[in-house]
Amino acid sequence: MYTLQQKHLKLTAEMIEMAKGHRSEMLVIAKNCYLKASECDIEDKEEWLHHYMLGKVAEKMAKPPGEYLEHYKKVL
Repeated sequence: MYTLQQKHLKLTAEMIEMAKGHRSEMLVIAKNCYLKASECDIEDKEEWLHHYMLGKVAEKMAKPPGEYLEHYKKVL
């Protein structure tokens, strides 16, 4: 049975399993990228996006709610 993602992206079962195997590594890379991006001198109007994405990454990493909620508070 195919999922919506498989139909839309035309991913093979092997590709999906490979992505699942690298999930935690990809989340760490994403976290590091957003942390580095937040250190750059950018306009304040973009800072909310870094916190939002860091919150999403923390959620997907199954971090304690306090960690990702702190990022979400900074979005507002």
